[in-house]
Amino acid sequence: ASDFTVNNATLSNFSGSGQNYTATLTPNSDNETCSISLNADVFTDPNGNNNIASSTYTWTHDSVKPEITISAKEVDSSGAAVNSGDTTNAATLHMTFVSTKATTNLVSSDFTLSGGSLSALATSHDLTHTATFTPAADQQVSYTIGLDAGKYTDSLGNNNEAATQFAYTSDLLKPSMTITAKKVNSDGADLVSGQTTNDATLHMILTASEVPTTDLLASDFTVNNATLSNFSGSGQNYTATL
Repeated sequence: ASDFTVNNATLSNFSGSGQNYTATLTPNSDNETCSISLNADVFTDPNGNNNIASSTYTWTHDSVKPEITISAKEVDSSGAAVNSGDTTNAATLHMTFVSTKATTNLVSSDFTLSGGSLSALATSHDLTHTATFTPAADQQVSYTIGLDAGKYTDSLGNNNEAATQFAYTSDLLKPSMTITAKKVNSDGADLVSGQTTNDATLHMILTASEVPTTDLLASDFTVNNATLSNFSGSGQNYTATL
């Protein structure tokens, strides 16, 4: 075996006789090109002629598993990036899946979704894959998009590693306002919408389902046959006099 020049590998189990020999070539590390050749003048034929050097046999050992990186953008004119952990009110997301190695057998059903739907999976150069993710309408839901190990292979049949999950919150739930009232007197009794009383004024309680992103004003309310005054509050809680 020492008559051979071996690069990036180890030659073992050398055996044989006459014209035929066998051995095991084991690469030293992954994704390296190994080579083996026989040196000149290391054996002779029966007439004493020294051998010439052999041609070099090369082999690339690649058992590296492909991996995918998941990213997303909003599907609108801005195309703003959505990072894992973000919250957005985008109706759909443009998903990008970049594999470290080319593949031709990745399909939408390979992905693990906690909800929503993934559609229109397309491939560019077998490395970059794109799709559209659609969350549930009119809801605020947290989603995860992942890819388990062993779902696709590279051209050599190496199975993929599990991908790091992409997680985000879709907020398509429109904020609302709950309006209630109390009597402005000693008992401060609640008044149900539609009741008739002889109260001169009512203490209005205005509760938003979410904190408004802009200042809420008395003029934002439609008031019929009455006047809204003493409007105050912040965040989700406001009061006024009707």
